[in-house]
Amino acid sequence: MECRFSRKTDDQYLIWGYVPPRSGEIKQLLHWGPRQQQPTYITQNTHHYLAFKDFARKRITLKILNTTKQDSTRYFCQLTDHLVEHNRTDFCGCGTTLDVTA
Repeated sequence: MECRFSRKTDDQYLIWGYVPPRSGEIKQLLHWGPRQQQPTYITQNTHHYLAFKDFARKRITLKILNTTKQDSTRYFCQLTDHLVEHNRTDFCGCGTTLDVTA
């Protein structure tokens, strides 16, 4: 999954979030802090996700390794000047739905 941004990000947080099954709230999966090159993973399963930040192309990418049906949900990205780690509900847009069928 890819998320593009158009504004300066040096002093911003870049966040990937998801909606857990049977929940209406978005939970943070990982984030980059201001000027941080590597993401900080909130999830326990850090080997299941790979995240990349590309300043030159103004995008962040999320890859899910060895997907299962449990990964089927809606994923969101956000660019923000503050960080709240749990129960975010103010992500912009409608997100990207991943539907794993096999």
